[in-house]
Formats: sequence, C-alpha cells, structure tokens
Amino acid sequence: MRDHRHSRLPHGDDTESAAKAHPSQKFAIVDYTYSPSIKNIDALVFDTVQDGFLGGYLAAGMSKTHKVATFGGLKLPTVTIYMDGFWDGVQYYNRKHGTDVKVLGWSEATQNGSFTVTSRTRPRASSSLRPSSPRVQTSSSRWQATSALVPPQP
Repeated sequence: MRDHRHSRLPHGDDTESAAKAHPSQKFAIVDYTYSPSIKNIDALVFDTVQDGFLGGYLAAGMSKTHKVATFGGLKLPTVTIYMDGFWDGVQYYNRKHGTDVKVLGWSEATQNGSFTVTSRTRPRASSSLRPSSPRVQTSSSRWQATSALVPPQP
C-alpha cells in the first residue's frame, strides 16, 4: 500500500493534529496514511487502480472512435493512481483484442495529463461529457478523477 503522507493532502495534517489533541476520540481519514500509524486514526485507503482499470477496459470496449479520455481534479497520488489504472485497462484491452484505442488526458509513462479545464480543453471536455454521450465514470476519492468516451467529432 502506498504511503500518501508525502502527497501533503490538505486534510492529513489537520486530522493528525486533532487526533493528537483528543487521544480518546476515534478518527478516520480517506486516502491518506501515517507512518508510523497513529493509534486513534483509521486510515482508509482504497486501491483505486482497480476501479480505474475496469473503467479503462470498459471504455475501450465501448469506444466507437478508438479514443477514450480521463482527467483528474488535482495531480495527487490518490488521483493519478486511478488514472494509471484507467491507462492500464485500455492497454490490456488493446492487447487482448488487437485494437489501438488511444487514451487522451493521461500518460502513465510520463505521469502527465489533464487536471484543469482551459479554453483549449473545454470544448473537448464539454462534448465528451454531454448527456447524450456514453460515459464511464468512476470516482477515486474526493479529489475525483473522471473518465469518458470521446464521441465522434462532427
């Protein structure tokens, strides 16, 4: 399991301070771990690479354009691990089915991708997520990563 302490999620230090100030109170935190662990904090870390993988595989199988996309809310380990899984799912689909579905918005090799909507990316994001477009959406955490099929462009 990855130790997310170094990702400096904004809620990690606050939860640690509160737990130390109130040692008899139980706390829980999502997508963050402490090393060493803190006795009164339950760290709930989800292996979001798994749901990302399934989302990528399914999106690749549903794509009519051979393009799928993923984008994250913030570039944090809890988001990029989902995007890694999505990428891996698409690559696995390609190997199993002899296809060449492209992933837009993320490169597992470079760890670079889409995390903000700009005037350049807004038209693509809007068309990808319009209600009439099929989509695969899974959430990695409160710092959400979303994936979508890319519809044919007119």
